[in-house]
Amino acid sequence: MALCSVTFTSCGDDDEGGSTPQGPTATYAGKLPTQVGSYMYQYDEKGRCTKVSTSYYDLLEIDYSKGIITMDDGEQEMKITFNGNGYITKMSGSWSYEDEYEYESGSGTTTFKYNGDGNLTSVTATSKGKYSYDGEKGSFSGTSKTTCKWSGGDLVSATWKYEEKAGGYTSWEKEEYTLAYDGTLDNKTRQYPMALSDLFGDDSYMLAAVGMFGKGPAHLPEAVTCKYSADDDSGSKYTSDVEYGLNPDGTIDWERFGYDTYNYSYSAYSSGDDEATPAAKMAKAMQAGKKKLCVRDFFMPKRNRK
Repeated sequence: MALCSVTFTSCGDDDEGGSTPQGPTATYAGKLPTQVGSYMYQYDEKGRCTKVSTSYYDLLEIDYSKGIITMDDGEQEMKITFNGNGYITKMSGSWSYEDEYEYESGSGTTTFKYNGDGNLTSVTATSKGKYSYDGEKGSFSGTSKTTCKWSGGDLVSATWKYEEKAGGYTSWEKEEYTLAYDGTLDNKTRQYPMALSDLFGDDSYMLAAVGMFGKGPAHLPEAVTCKYSADDDSGSKYTSDVEYGLNPDGTIDWERFGYDTYNYSYSAYSSGDDEATPAAKMAKAMQAGKKKLCVRDFFMPKRNRK
């Protein structure tokens, strides 16, 4: 499935001045997610998410006092801004890497907008940089815009379009998402299900799962359709069905999206606890072969295909 990064104001929610969350961005029926699919979460004594890992490697850490997200054992970082509700309003960072065959450096900025109900409504990302691949040098710039449509508390559609200029050429790609609901599956805790991870792109979804991109839909979608088109006349359309198992308190217990099943785990929220969960401790002990997550992944996921 195509991955797309979503760069998503509200009259009262869109606080660009920035603030530091004093507690968890969201709790779900009084609980904090400790695992969503392959993502595992750790929290500080205030209940704020501070680390995201998988079974084999750390993905990122959040330092609220400095307003930064770090990756690659602190070798890479990007700035992060929150509004008064703890939702992310801006990310910015730069990257560079090289080996004997190629070199690339660049920078990017993404802004997130919300409505008065705390729903993500638009995301705008810009990026630029320069590269050298097998001796060929050049520069690039990219702009993406995602617009989300909400109705009755549900996210009913979203359109993402990305345009890139490189080597004297301009190319574009577009993904149009439609979500189907039958209105019977109440999303009482307003979580973002894994079914929306394609829309966000995995690198952003890991933060949406703990409430950092606002409230999820009022109901759980039962099907997600994506229509893809591009300047090279390529195109496709697919629909993925979704099933859920819910806990008695309304939180998601498991989710089957397409051919994959994702399990959810939680810990009761209690201010003052340092949430180093058993799953997170196990992840720390399994760091061999750690995968590197790059700042660029948050701003130019499409370029990673090349």
